[in-house]
Amino acid sequence: MSAIPEYFEVALAGVLTVAFSSIALACNSNTGNAVVELNKIEEASNLVVYEGKSSFYDTTVTRQELVSSMMHDIEYPVVIEGMYISPDNYNYINFDYTQIPDGIYEVTYVYETDGSLSLMRYDRI
Repeated sequence: MSAIPEYFEVALAGVLTVAFSSIALACNSNTGNAVVELNKIEEASNLVVYEGKSSFYDTTVTRQELVSSMMHDIEYPVVIEGMYISPDNYNYINFDYTQIPDGIYEVTYVYETDGSLSLMRYDRI
């Protein structure tokens, strides 16, 4: 008779092990989903999704090319070596182009969440 209760103890231990393992895996899966959802919410709250160099355009320009590209009205903000130029306050006729140092510049395009270009950065390399 003592073998039957021992058998039930082993069976109960096996069932409980499987049950707790299932619960642990389910909780881990829910935690992973919560982290993914949190990342999606955080990403959606950022105005700028990504920033990078486009392979469709040259990623470097000379000072002369930069100045010639600035000799018209601009549609979006431009940052040249930390100098912010807003399209609202920019007048290409009165702009002092001597403020732009000589050199080669790396172009970085900054995009908004909808994919539209929001800023162009020129950093001297």
